[in-house]
Amino acid sequence: MDILDYLKKKNKDTAEQIHPYAHKDNAFKYSYCFGLGVLAYGTIKSMKELLGEYQRILISINLPSSYIGKIVGDINDNFDYKINDVFTKLDTKEKQYTFTADLLKLCNYSLWSEDYAKKVCQNYFAIFKFTNEEKEFFLQYNEAACKKNTKEAIRLYHKFNKDGYNVSYKLLKYICEDILIEDTYDNLILNKGEKFIIDKPSKIHGHVAVTGGAVLIIKNCEVRINGSIMVDGGRIVFNTVKLTVEDCNSDTLIHINNTAKVNVSSLELNCNFKCGAFWQNRGCLTINNSTIANTDLAPAIRFTGDSLIMNETTLADCLAGGVRVKEMGRLVVDDCEFYHCEEEHGGAIYSNSLSDSEITNSRFTNCNGKYLGGAIYFVYEKYGQRVSRCEYNHCSPEDSIVFNACEEERP
Repeated sequence: MDILDYLKKKNKDTAEQIHPYAHKDNAFKYSYCFGLGVLAYGTIKSMKELLGEYQRILISINLPSSYIGKIVGDINDNFDYKINDVFTKLDTKEKQYTFTADLLKLCNYSLWSEDYAKKVCQNYFAIFKFTNEEKEFFLQYNEAACKKNTKEAIRLYHKFNKDGYNVSYKLLKYICEDILIEDTYDNLILNKGEKFIIDKPSKIHGHVAVTGGAVLIIKNCEVRINGSIMVDGGRIVFNTVKLTVEDCNSDTLIHINNTAKVNVSSLELNCNFKCGAFWQNRGCLTINNSTIANTDLAPAIRFTGDSLIMNETTLADCLAGGVRVKEMGRLVVDDCEFYHCEEEHGGAIYSNSLSDSEITNSRFTNCNGKYLGGAIYFVYEKYGQRVSRCEYNHCSPEDSIVFNACEEERP
């Protein structure tokens, strides 16, 4: 029997965690796993006790079998060279912290090999130049996770944070699945080059302002907001976020002014019919693999900047229109879904722009333009407005589902 294949199947059956670095390239993952292999393959005792958990880590990080087969040989024949690769790859605190979490996961299974495991950990801590506070946090947090003591885990996190250290919520959850921490922010104001990261469940009350070159990064978390977000001369990034509007003090949740580039990736935004989603007046807005739903009072997206690019994104139940592009905004839409978007002209997409537009491989369902353009409406009939390989289901009015497109191809 192929043990690795068996464990992979078992892993799928039990829906084990996906490793934080499963998305990394194979060269990084190999060095990472080689570093852990120093502990797992170090002695006969450690091999007997730790290899089961080590195999689970290899599966969760999705390291190909061809790389796994090299680890033992490289430990025996190319140790000095390969271990230096480990230290080169683990070049940030977050990578070192994640590696430490896996190291301690292995140590949890050590009994006869406990002394060897402790020595390996101490050596890694020294090479990473961990402070006493860092060492104690990870040792104690790991112990709290083993005991499923989430109250103690939260206390340790807050103390670590108060001591001036930062560890991502994603890593906290990887170590202790049951932990739940929600931060609360009131009128979050960022300016003068400040950088702020929200990466754990959060509740935002009031106004968020990102100005003067400040940066707000929201990633890998769920956020509830009662207020609105204004970006003026700053930068905002959304990456793998579930954002829910409880109430909004504006007709649009996110206003973006004087910003060169905005990237939105894997955002799940529910406006709860309180507002529209985005209003951007300059620069570029790129939205990938996202969902914007339940908008009202304003279009889901209003755009008067340079270029709006949407890929693999869904707009659903947009009662004041889906996408509205004006002035010189260039529009590129590919492989997107528009469901139940309605307005007077162009239920899903309205363009009053002099720049080119390209809408391809997209699907429009139950979209309605009260007068013209059930799915798509162009104010001007001109070259450079291309609609191709799109599908339309139950859109009205039926005689002008797409209005004023210069080039239109049906599937």
